[in-house]
Amino acid sequence: MQEWGAKWIIYVVGSEQELHFKAVYTAAKQNKLIPNDIRLDHCGFGMLLGADGKKIKSRSGETIKLRELLDEAQAQAKIRLQERLKDEASLKISEEEFENSAEVLGISSVK
Repeated sequence: MQEWGAKWIIYVVGSEQELHFKAVYTAAKQNKLIPNDIRLDHCGFGMLLGADGKKIKSRSGETIKLRELLDEAQAQAKIRLQERLKDEASLKISEEEFENSAEVLGISSVK
């Protein structure tokens, strides 16, 4: 706030942290650590699971970049879409439609 003059701060962390951040925001405002004209929001997202199906723990350095996550989701969507097209011989789409569909499916699968 002081260094950049921020008026709105958004913390992007897992959904399971929502209650924690509400409590922190409330305590900070009540104790006048944060001025009333500063907006604080939590933007939660679902849990990230590793290849082993276990939760990725950011504190231990097991983070993954969003771009990598979206690229992997798109790659998996391409595999599933190719399988579907192989199974459904009557389905024919152009390469452009295939790429666009894989991108849309991949990104929308990340919740």
